[in-house]
Amino acid sequence: MFNSSFFSIFYFYFGILCCWQFGEIWENSTSHKNSTSPLIVGVDMNKRGVSAVSFLFLILSLLVATVSAQVTPVSVGVSPGDQFRYDLTFYWYSTNPVDVVPSYLVEQNQTDYFQLTVETTTSTTVVFNTSWKLLNGTIYNGTEVAEVSSGITGCVYVYAANLTAGGLLFPSSTDLPWRINSTEFRVYSGSFREINHISVNNTGMEGVVYSHMDLYFDKLTGIVVEYTLTEVRSSAPHQQIVQHLVLKESNVWVIPEFSSVVALPLIMIAGVVTALFLKRKHVVV
Repeated sequence: MFNSSFFSIFYFYFGILCCWQFGEIWENSTSHKNSTSPLIVGVDMNKRGVSAVSFLFLILSLLVATVSAQVTPVSVGVSPGDQFRYDLTFYWYSTNPVDVVPSYLVEQNQTDYFQLTVETTTSTTVVFNTSWKLLNGTIYNGTEVAEVSSGITGCVYVYAANLTAGGLLFPSSTDLPWRINSTEFRVYSGSFREINHISVNNTGMEGVVYSHMDLYFDKLTGIVVEYTLTEVRSSAPHQQIVQHLVLKESNVWVIPEFSSVVALPLIMIAGVVTALFLKRKHVVV
């Protein structure tokens, strides 16, 4: 990652190079030798020198643009007190007719809700209180920690804010080079939201024959809104387990929020309709 000292050294040597090149241009020009006006000094600069300087400026511009994209700050989009409640469902399949559904899955599939409550945040971390309530009244409470820049904690419930299609799911990770597949508009918890989508195969992990994650998360807050994990485990290779989580309630967005991408066309359409109405009214009168 580049820092300010890199740019200082780069600009220093770049300045020396430009001064040297302009000196060459000046020395090879002809009009300045007989001119007394500073406004026409060096007008007859040689074309090779001008091209060289233009090329240097182009390289500098591309470098700055690339570095600027690399140093985009990573931050969380949720705040303490934010709550997200989900429906949680498990599905089980087997190709072996003598297999039976594991008892723990039968219990877990009697879920009333699964809830995340943001306890604390830093610039790149979120600490959640989790509450998993079953239909029989049993509640399992816990704590989940998410680090959104590197993904080192392995949490699947929240990601960095304002990520976009084509970007890394974990911007500073070198071990998980997963990229967001698309950014689209979807409805969750009664609100029309801009949502990031990523689909990842994790086949080859220890203890797992097959694993596929299909994930949707809110672009503005980074919070997961829908998550499907499909796995075939080495201990039971004939069985497939699917876990599906989908957001049903939240205190973060109550009134539907529309992105400017949607709002601007709506405003333009309303303006055109109003103008046509006024024009028609004027003609009738």
